[in-house]
Amino acid sequence: MKKQTLLFTSALSAMLLLAACNTTEKDDTPVDDQTTGSVDETTKTEDGSNENKEETANGSSEDTTEENAGKDVENTLPSIQYEDENGQKKESKLSWTTSPEQDYEIALAEGFSLTAEEPGRDMVTYNANDQISMRVETFSKDDTDYEEKARETESTVGLTAPDGQYQPYDIQSLVEKNKEIQHATGFIATFAEDDDQVVTVIYEKDSKIVRLTVFDRTSSKVTNALLEMGLTVK
Repeated sequence: MKKQTLLFTSALSAMLLLAACNTTEKDDTPVDDQTTGSVDETTKTEDGSNENKEETANGSSEDTTEENAGKDVENTLPSIQYEDENGQKKESKLSWTTSPEQDYEIALAEGFSLTAEEPGRDMVTYNANDQISMRVETFSKDDTDYEEKARETESTVGLTAPDGQYQPYDIQSLVEKNKEIQHATGFIATFAEDDDQVVTVIYEKDSKIVRLTVFDRTSSKVTNALLEMGLTVK
């Protein structure tokens, strides 16, 4: 019995010793593996973070560049070319001007000014000759629609034209320069005895309907310059 006990005790001690050795070996190996794994994961995380930061920075930079480019295009206005009443060729830069009473902006060339005529009506005046001007009226789409205003405008032109005679006025080449314009119609009435002409244009753009009435001389060529400015109303 003592011998068996001794053998059992010896065997148990040997098993415990072996188990202890195995435990030590197992503990040693995972520590190295875990440490290496942690370092690798940390490296990956840092690399990933850096990559994300670089992508975010690049994305933000590109977005900012595109946004600024869009603003530059929006704020850049072309120059306007026209002949004055004496037939002299002119070229002038356009700049935004806010209506003194109505809710809109218009791009005006140098040598033209905007003033309030009466409620709901402004006047763009050619400074070199105040007999040449353009009335600007704006209407909300909440209160009316383009077709109704176009019929009303043509009726008014017919009532004021000499003997009710008027003709369509071609503004297609001017409208094509402004892609935001959805519909546009023009009429011209000539007062031959006074060397006067009146061109009326009604158009639809964004949330507004705009009516332009240009008072000019038949011998002058400022009409289209005024209309080109009038079509920029926003």
